[in-house]
Amino acid sequence: MFHFTGSPLNRRVHLSCTINKMERTETDTLYQRSNSEQLEVNAKLFCVIRKMDISIQEKVKKIKKLSGKKPQPDINAQDGNDNRNTALHLAIERNELEVVIFLLRQGADTAIENGVGKTPLTLAEECNHVEIIEVLKSCTSKVESSPSEKYRLA
Repeated sequence: MFHFTGSPLNRRVHLSCTINKMERTETDTLYQRSNSEQLEVNAKLFCVIRKMDISIQEKVKKIKKLSGKKPQPDINAQDGNDNRNTALHLAIERNELEVVIFLLRQGADTAIENGVGKTPLTLAEECNHVEIIEVLKSCTSKVESSPSEKYRLA
C-alpha cells in the first residue's frame, strides 16, 4: 500500500514515478531473461559445431533444429571462450564445407574478424581449404545471394 503526503499533484507524480520504476524493473527482468536464453541457445550452437563424433549431415540437421526454436541462435555470435570465433570460423577450421554453406545461407557474416583479426576467408586461406575459399569468395560481406549452384546442398 502506498502512503502519500503533500498535494494531489505531488501524489500523482510520485505514483507515476513508482509505476514507471516497476515497469522498468519488469522490462529489465524480461531483457535479462531473454539475454540469458539467447546466451544459452548460442552456447548450444557452438557445442554442435564443435562436436567431432557426429557426421557433418547430422551437424547441419542439429543446427537446423536449433534455428527453428525461440530464441534462434545468433548465427554471428562470437564465442568469448574460443578466441571470439563465430560458428563460421569454427566450421572453416574443421573443413566442414556443408556446414559452412548452411551457415552462409542462414546469414553468417563473412566480414566478422575473430579475436586475432582473421575473417573467415583469411582463416580458410591459412588452412588451405580450397573449396571453402571458393564458396566464401562467391559471397558478399553480408550474404545477399546464396553460394553458387555448384555448392548447393541436396
